[in-house]
Amino acid sequence: MGRDELVAALRRQTEEKIASQWEEARAKAREIRKERENRLSRLREELAASRREAARVEAEAVLRQAEGEIRDRTLRTEREVSERLYRIGVGLLPELRGENDEKSFRSLSEELPPFLWSALRVNPADVDLASTLFPDADVTGDERIAGGLDAASDGDRVRVVNTYEKRLERAWEELLPILLRDVEAST
Repeated sequence: MGRDELVAALRRQTEEKIASQWEEARAKAREIRKERENRLSRLREELAASRREAARVEAEAVLRQAEGEIRDRTLRTEREVSERLYRIGVGLLPELRGENDEKSFRSLSEELPPFLWSALRVNPADVDLASTLFPDADVTGDERIAGGLDAASDGDRVRVVNTYEKRLERAWEELLPILLRDVEAST
């Protein structure tokens, strides 16, 4: 599964979950706006004659506060959505394994710099292949790795993490704005 498939899978699996989060944020924003408007209306009625300037100053402060609350809520919601999307993305990584597992693993291992690798952590399904490709390395299966490898030299002086998880982490800054736009457009 490539990047486009990952984005499509994330989009399919998150639309319903994220739609309710966005609706909640919108409802909270409407509630804050309504509260703000109610407060402003009362202030204007009470201070209309003798304290116009004071009312205007207070109204601006209330507006700034409400806008700040809306902004804070929106940022919190975006952060929560981002974290959920990332967890979903990590959860989908095992689905990238398929018919081309060996080809994919070989490709990722070929990206390693030429070095004497003494220890490798790989998905348990890749232990035999990794042992064949790196006969001098201590190869360990790690369920937390969906695909790829974590290679270390003697004494961990050089370490290269070329796993699906690390690749998602590196690509996340580029993927997140695309996913957030897609989620927003679908709600």
